[in-house]
Amino acid sequence: MNNKISLPFWETVCRSFMYVLKNIPTIARISSIFLILWLICISMEINVIFSPDVTFAEIWKTEVLCATLTAIASTFVAVSLIRYMLLKQDVKWLHMSFGMNNI
Repeated sequence: MNNKISLPFWETVCRSFMYVLKNIPTIARISSIFLILWLICISMEINVIFSPDVTFAEIWKTEVLCATLTAIASTFVAVSLIRYMLLKQDVKWLHMSFGMNNI
C-alpha cells in the first residue's frame, strides 16, 4: 500500500502565509487580548527590573506570572483562530475562547 499524499512544500507554506495576510483584521481582533496582556507583562517586568531595591524572588515571581499570562492568552488566540478558520465563527474584539463553550 503506497497511498501517500504528496503535498508540495513551498505551495503549502505560501498558502499558509497568504491566508494570514488576507485575514489580518480578523487576526488583529483575535490577538487583541493577547497584545493587551503582553503589554501589561512588559510594563510589569520593566517596573520590577529597574526598581533600585529588587530581590531575585520578586523578579522570579514577575517572570512566572508573565509567562503564565502569556501562555493562557496564547491558548485563547489559538483556539479562537482555529474556530474562525474551521467553523467560520464571527470574532469580536477582546474575545476569549476556552475551547468548549465560552464560559
